Amino acid sequence: MGRVLSMTNKLWSMRERLEIRDENDVIVYVLESRHSWFAPAKWMIFRGDEEVGTFRHKLFSWVPTWHVSGALGEFKFKQKVFSSKHHIYVEDGPLPGAVVTGNFWGTQFSVTDGDRALARAQAHVMTIRNKVSIEILGEPELFVVFAMFIVQLIRFEKKSSSSTTSGTGRYT
Repeated sequence: MGRVLSMTNKLWSMRERLEIRDENDVIVYVLESRHSWFAPAKWMIFRGDEEVGTFRHKLFSWVPTWHVSGALGEFKFKQKVFSSKHHIYVEDGPLPGAVVTGNFWGTQFSVTDGDRALARAQAHVMTIRNKVSIEILGEPELFVVFAMFIVQLIRFEKKSSSSTTSGTGRYT
């Protein structure tokens, strides 16, 4: 069994900060966002006080794309659009061709590079907080952290857009 990390965020708080903790409940990684009026949000990942990477969601694209840069170089996560499952693939960078797949409900995910499993993640759906447990099975761990943050943002955006179209009057 590999290292187990967990992400927990309070409802409607992800726009500001999201934390990944280890088995001892110590914060290992932090995701923070910087918003601007004329550009997409810039997300920064910190390990302690050190910024280890950033990513931005590309606007006005046929294929949802996140540009990543940092300690692992520059690469892209691209989401497959017409699929019943969550499917994100990687272009360039340390693991070109790596894939993040998830089930239809978005509660289970895996990160693979060819035949090599890098991580498994399980979302806990019956909790007040949105919690995801991540088992790291291979290196680089930071790559898996990028992937899981992006998956969590996709899940959050999907929930956010469905709540604004359902007539609740809330925008999160």
